[in-house]
Formats: sequence, structure tokens, C-alpha cells
Amino acid sequence: MKKQLTALLSAVILGASLFSGVSFAAETAHVNKTVNFRSAPNTGSTTYGYIKAGADLQVISSPNKYWYKVSYNGHEGYVSSNYVSVSGSASNVQTSAKASEIIAYGKTFLGVPYKYGAKAGSGYFDCSLFVQTVFKHFGVSLPRDSRQQSQEGYAVSKSNLKPGDLVFFSTRATVNKTGVSKIGHVGIYIGNGMMIHTYGEGGVKIGSMNTSWWTSHYITARRVL
Repeated sequence: MKKQLTALLSAVILGASLFSGVSFAAETAHVNKTVNFRSAPNTGSTTYGYIKAGADLQVISSPNKYWYKVSYNGHEGYVSSNYVSVSGSASNVQTSAKASEIIAYGKTFLGVPYKYGAKAGSGYFDCSLFVQTVFKHFGVSLPRDSRQQSQEGYAVSKSNLKPGDLVFFSTRATVNKTGVSKIGHVGIYIGNGMMIHTYGEGGVKIGSMNTSWWTSHYITARRVL
């Protein structure tokens, strides 16, 4: 019995020290502001210490939009996503699979007509209701308005977009008198410079972000998965 308990304890310790889940390609988090290095993805967990601003961490996974599991100086732990920025184009297989499911579900609405200010269940979508509806189906809660949605998750550069990211644009109606553009449109990035969204004639559609119009009106992107 003692040998069995010893073996079990060893296995638990080994499992805690090694990442045995989904494999990841290299992805780096840069610490923008000194952050707690924690044992679990919550503020009540044990703090191993601090990681100073300027450090680079290897990302292992992202259990949710608020935390990263990282490796730092040979140790694994968690840091808040509010204090780091992520670079690299690779993502874990689970997140990629979820993004694929989200995109596939979004495509089931192709052709649903567009109506500004559409109500849920009305048979119409505007851009933000479409995005909210698709993500809600997979347990991801987003605000109703595109500007509010642009505050969710964390920012990613256009060069590091991944399928499932939200992409935001201005429209003719959201450029103020001083020429400053405000967010007025949102779509779901599906890869290869393409997005699924709804705007105007034809309703929900797949289109290129690389046309001159959308390129000139692009503002930002957010990762919420």
C-alpha cells in the first residue's frame, strides 16, 4: 500500500510539473507591466513571485480570456492577460477547433438579411447581433454593440490574426466631422484575409478584408477565444 501511495504521489507531482494536454507551437507573451506569477488562473491562488515588465514568457495555453498558462525560467504558472501582450500566429488545437466550429455555425446563417438595430429572433441580423448570436451558441458572452465588443478579450495585430478573431471597422456613418474614425462594424475573421459578416445587401456573407474599402476602414481586432 505504501509503495502504491508513493507511486500515485509521484504521478501527481509529475503531472503538475509537465504539460500533458494539447501540444502548442511556440507563442510568446511579453510582460508590459509587472505581474504576479500564480499557481492557478485566479487571483486567490498562490503567488510564486513577480515577473517584471520587459520579460518574455512562453505561452502554454489560455484557459480563458483572462489568463495565460506560461513557462518562465523553467517553471509553469499563470499570468493575467491584462499585463501581457501575445505575439505569434500559432494557437492551441482546442482553440483552433472551437474557432472552426464557430465559423461553421456562422456559415449556417449565410444569406440571412441585414437590418440595422435588428432584434434577436426577428429573422434579421445587424453586424454585432450576428457576432453575438454565433459566439453565444458556444458559451462566449459578448455585448450587443460592436464598440462594446471591441473592448472584450485582448488586442491582436492585423498581421497576427487567427480564425475566430473579431475584426472591427469604421463605416461612413462612424467617421466624425474631424475625420476621426469610430468603430461601427464587426466581423469574424475566418482566415486568408477573409471574414464572415453582415452589412447591407445580401445579408450575412463571406468577403475579403483586403479590398480597398475595408482596408481603409480597418481599425482593430480582438481575440475572445
